[in-house]
Amino acid sequence: MLRVAVTGATGFVGSHVIRRLIAAGHQVRILARRMPITALTPDRPLEVVLGDLDDEPALHRLVGGVDVVIHVAGVIKARHAAVFHKVNVEGTRHLATALSNASPDLRVIHVSSLAAREPSLSPYCASKRGGEEAIQALANPARLTILRPPAVYGPGDTEIYPMFKAAALGICAYPAAPQGRVSLIHGADLAAAIVAAAETILPDPVYELDDGHAGGYAWTEIGAGLSAALARPVRMIRVPRPVLTAIALGVEAHRRVAGSLTALSLAKVPELYHADWVARGPRLEARTGWKPAFDVTRGFADTLAWYRAIGWLR
Repeated sequence: MLRVAVTGATGFVGSHVIRRLIAAGHQVRILARRMPITALTPDRPLEVVLGDLDDEPALHRLVGGVDVVIHVAGVIKARHAAVFHKVNVEGTRHLATALSNASPDLRVIHVSSLAAREPSLSPYCASKRGGEEAIQALANPARLTILRPPAVYGPGDTEIYPMFKAAALGICAYPAAPQGRVSLIHGADLAAAIVAAAETILPDPVYELDDGHAGGYAWTEIGAGLSAALARPVRMIRVPRPVLTAIALGVEAHRRVAGSLTALSLAKVPELYHADWVARGPRLEARTGWKPAFDVTRGFADTLAWYRAIGWLR
């Protein structure tokens, strides 16, 4: 049994991680801005440290006396580039400082993103690379493992819901390079990979993750997975980059007026049309007992079942 501290535990990926940790019998301490009532149930005996990544005393309480720290917290959409930097880079730097003041024997799992490979594409990508560089300032970097997941989906995810909603009507408009390929991973599989990494001393500093589908998916394969899950044909329509750029301009204009927070922005467009979001490098499967359970067909079916169970889709 390990004593594990987790940041970002109340988010989509973090909630999967704490479920996996507790199921494995580990003691879990989480960092949260407010008491996470929905996460505190009889089957989830969590210790809660109230605070955030800017709260130095809270970070010291979080990491004190544990065996492993899993850093999941981060933002994937923001109104300004400065917000990405503040949370994904500076927040991680604050955590690294707290970790350096704790035991150098602490295992640290930093959950980054494939986006960190391409820091010049967008402020988000730059912030994910910056977060990796910040956490590498640990006193004992040999105890650090960086995990780079690709696009993550599954029960609890709201970002991919519009794609399922459109597919349920028989269409799926996707923004991508004509020959673009993308790796995917189900949230439960990512959580299992994170926990496996926390339980193992690993020889490589960085592992890129996927669902075991070598070479990633073409969008035609993603469409086939949607069709199989929905049991109906789904017409895939590629959106040319100039069209999405014009849409992004409109979204940004509306955002400035309404003050809303959206994933789509002009800065996001280069990410979406980058042709290679395929996981490569050392395989976590070869170093641990972890193996992904969901390919895109089973994973999409599982996600669709959740959307239907909560009443989002019929």
